[in-house]
Formats: sequence, structure tokens, C-alpha cells
Amino acid sequence: MGTKIEDNNNEEIIIEDIDLKDNIVEEVTTKTLSKNAHAKKLIDDSKELISNIDRDISETKNVVAQNIDTLKKAKSILTNSTIAHSRDLLKKVNHPYTQEDDLEPFELQIGTVQEDISVKNIGSGWFLGLFLSILGMIVTSLVWLFVSAKITGEVFMLDKMPTDALFSWMGGNPQVGMAVIGISTLLVGYLIYKLRTSMKENKNLKTANKTFEQSNSYVSKQQESKFEMLNLDKHIKEVTPLIENYKVLLDEQNAKLARIIHIEGELENNAEYQRTSKEIMADTEKLMESVEHLISISMTKDGKVNELSKNALIDTRVIYESYLSKLYV
Repeated sequence: MGTKIEDNNNEEIIIEDIDLKDNIVEEVTTKTLSKNAHAKKLIDDSKELISNIDRDISETKNVVAQNIDTLKKAKSILTNSTIAHSRDLLKKVNHPYTQEDDLEPFELQIGTVQEDISVKNIGSGWFLGLFLSILGMIVTSLVWLFVSAKITGEVFMLDKMPTDALFSWMGGNPQVGMAVIGISTLLVGYLIYKLRTSMKENKNLKTANKTFEQSNSYVSKQQESKFEMLNLDKHIKEVTPLIENYKVLLDEQNAKLARIIHIEGELENNAEYQRTSKEIMADTEKLMESVEHLISISMTKDGKVNELSKNALIDTRVIYESYLSKLYV
């Protein structure tokens, strides 16, 4: 299913939808997941979203770049060959022609989001939790033994085994005392481990949610960029054939001008040429002026299709069709 977006000409451009937050959250909530599993899924989904849109943007950009190359070749051939010849011929018949020089610098760029986004993997925190748990168990057992030594007056040395008297104080006999120490240290270790892993899970989920939000924002911006690239591609596909059509017309006009020069010569006073000859010169000038305006004006501005270029396309097409209508009257 695609998203339909209308451009300024009321024509539809379809952009493939990418499964965003609503779809993924719905899938996640249909299953019972632990916080870490939920966070991992969000991270994986974020990676997939970014990978899909980056691939989509790259493919679109390559297509547009190829069409830009085609446009530039057509523009170069028209300017360096046909129009250059037209200028020389008009100069020989003393027909004044000056290209407008107050245009903005020509620009034709493919705009994409320049944003660095990275998705980092998350860990469960079990290793640090286990280390802290073991450390807590050791400290707990030592505290028991030092307290027992202080109360009973027994000597407790770290490099020697505790005496039965130390254990007996905690449970009436050594076996019960050892059990008390063992159970309490295990309980402390378990609580430390759970506390650590729980904190890590909460942090992971918070990080994953933030990453997921950022990835969706990135995707939305890239989709906007894709829309603008498709707009530009559509504009290029309309301009390129029109340039090629103008080349055909101007080549014909150049042949007519060459015939005029051959028959009437290179007169110093342009007004001395025949009326039909001057009409050919005027038509040539009008065609040149129109297409040169189209190919000189910036096609993009601020990463979007320049409205002036759109208007120039409309005007150039009108003049082209008007000239054709005169040919077939």
C-alpha cells in the first residue's frame, strides 16, 4: 500500500509506506515480552526502519541522478552546438540578441537529510550484576563473621578457617550458623543481582524507546526528501524532452537563416532583409530566449523544485506549442 501525495499540479506521487511506530507497537503488545525482550525488539525494529528507508532513498537518488545526467547532456548539446550556431547566424544578419544575465546562479541538487543516526545494541547487564552479586555475598559473610567475632570474643583471621564458636553464635550450633550465613548471603546476592538487572532493563527500555522515536523521526524526514526528489525527477522528465524538441526547432531555424544568408547575403542593415526573412529571425530569437531562460534558471532551491523553474517550463511549453501551431496553419 502506498501513500498518495498531490503535488502543486494536482498530480499524484506515490511513496511506499514504511511500517512505523503504530504497526510495530501493536505487534509488540500482542505478545508478553520482558522489558529486555521488548527493548531488543524496538532496537531491531529501529535498525530495520533505518535500513529500509536508506536503501529506498539510495535507489531513488540513483534514478534521479541518471535523469539529471541525461538533462545535462541535452542542455550541453543545445547550448554548445545549436544555440551557439544560432547566435553566429543572427550576428551575421545583424539581428540583435542578448541573453538575460540577471538570473540566480544555476543550481540542480538532490536534497537528502544530512543527519547521523546510530542504533546501538543493548546488553542485559548480567555480567556486572553477577560480579556485584558475588561481591555482595562475600561482604555479607565477612560482616557476619566479624560481628560474631566481636560478640563472642573469638579471633577471626581472613587467612584461617573460622572456628565452630563463630558459627555457633548465629544458630546455636555450627551447622545452623553456616546455614544462616549461606542463606543470608545468597539472598543478598540474589537481591543485588535482581536490582542491577532490573535497573539495566529499565534503562534499556528507556534507551530503546528513545532510539525508536528518533528512527521514526529520521524516516519521516527521509520520506519528505524522497517526495521532493520525485518532484524533481518529474520536473526533469518534463524539461528534458522539451529541450530536445527546441533543439530540433532551432536546427530548422538555423537552416533557414543559413539559406537567407546564402540568398540575400550578410547585409549591414538588418531592416533591408525581406519581411519573411525578418520573421524567421524574430522567431529564432523568441525560441532561443525562451529555452535559454528555461535551462539557465535554477531548477532547485533549498532542496526543492524551484517555483521559477516550474513557471519557466510552462512558459517555454506555451511558446513551443504556439510555434508549432503556426507551422501547421
